[in-house]
Amino acid sequence: MTDNILYFKNSDSNSYKEFFKWVSASIKSTSENINHSNQDRMNLNNIGSDIIEKIDISKEQKVPDDNYVVLKAKCSSSKKLYLIKYKKSLEESGIENFRTRMFRLYGAYKIDETSYEEFSSEVDYSLKISSDELLGNPNCPCCGNQIGAAHCTCGGIHCISGNGEASCPWCGNVGFYGQSDGYFDINRTLG
Repeated sequence: MTDNILYFKNSDSNSYKEFFKWVSASIKSTSENINHSNQDRMNLNNIGSDIIEKIDISKEQKVPDDNYVVLKAKCSSSKKLYLIKYKKSLEESGIENFRTRMFRLYGAYKIDETSYEEFSSEVDYSLKISSDELLGNPNCPCCGNQIGAAHCTCGGIHCISGNGEASCPWCGNVGFYGQSDGYFDINRTLG
């Protein structure tokens, strides 16, 4: 419908104010240009790139939505794929007027693997998220295992029934699973 596709980066109240000022100024500027020069082209006035940016639709998107984290996982029992979704949440850090970016568990969902593969890119974008930014661990939506976001050394995410020995459905490695003492990077997808 349009050649102008925009990505709204922030969702705080100040960003919304700036966004609406920008939209109003663009409409006003376009109206004035049409009246004076009989043009019907949209004029996108400048706005800070920290609030909104124009997306080049001729290129394949390689940037995930910063409001969500999506992880692709595999059920240990059925070997079926599912997605785990986290939603951005600004958390108090304990330091006055300072918030940290965290992502709270939003849900885990079975997917139709044929449709998912059809609409997904085969390119590996090497997108990562630190485990310390993710809050919550879902049950597996395929088999009901208690832990739906276990992480193997191969990078695969899968379900396990609890702490102890388990096999990764991605690579077949058998290992001992338990709570990590440190943080680590997790592979994420575009959704």
